[in-house]
Amino acid sequence: IGEGAQLKRCIIGRQARLGAHCVIGAGRALGDGSAVARFSQL
Repeated sequence: IGEGAQLKRCIIGRQARLGAHCVIGAGRALGDGSAVARFSQL
């Protein structure tokens, strides 16, 4: 299971209410604060 695929699912899920939590969780899992900022703008 690639991290990229999981992030894509999170971005798609952002259209739902779980999306924001998923993006934040994925960013923390990657340990990349810039990823959180970048995805939160989508």
